[in-house]
Amino acid sequence: MRCRGGVTQRLTAVLAPGRSLRVVLQRRRRRTLAIHVHRDATVEVRAPVACPLEAVLEFVRRRRGWIMWQLERVATYPPTRALQYTQGEHHRYLGEWMVLALRAGSPRQGRLIDGRLLLTLREPTDPTRVKRLLEQWYRDRASEVFAERLAYWSEHPAYGELELPPLRLRRMSRRWGSCSYCGVITLNTGLVERRLELIDYVVVHELCHLRVFDHSARFYALLDEVLPDWRRRHRALEPI
Repeated sequence: MRCRGGVTQRLTAVLAPGRSLRVVLQRRRRRTLAIHVHRDATVEVRAPVACPLEAVLEFVRRRRGWIMWQLERVATYPPTRALQYTQGEHHRYLGEWMVLALRAGSPRQGRLIDGRLLLTLREPTDPTRVKRLLEQWYRDRASEVFAERLAYWSEHPAYGELELPPLRLRRMSRRWGSCSYCGVITLNTGLVERRLELIDYVVVHELCHLRVFDHSARFYALLDEVLPDWRRRHRALEPI
């Protein structure tokens, strides 16, 4: 089965007389409408391919209170810091901060030792090379952690007989995870920086889509059964 991407459109939704909102409309192969407010204050609406534009705008108007609340929430987050990839810089892994330690040598590798991430490479003063090795280290850890959590949660009895789905890793700027019509689960490598309970929430959310592809009442009933405190975890997982 071949999966196809969606269509992106930028539009303006009138929330009230004299008040409008710019949104990004993503049309995809899905059954329901959904709104996501990202860390950069981008408001994204995901809609079925054939959904009339007026229905999309009316959906946005009905959710305007929630949208404004989310925009106020993301405005309180500290600005994203520009990473320098230098000695002593702090980076997160599974919710804990680790100190970057750089050393000249070989083989090229990364090791986490007592809260220090020791990166060994030929040119430790070159930020570009340090960044490349750090990203590879994160990707390797993400591959291990995500595969283990996916295998663990896929055995939950609420799913019934569920075949372990294919897992893909991507660095995404707008979402933590996704599930395609092909049954492939994609997880953001940046998620490995978050606490394990938040990783589990994203994994469970995407596994539920293997049983119920949309965000209907059936989907949330399944999510409640597998992970009763998912709402708390959802609130704790800040937007990208």
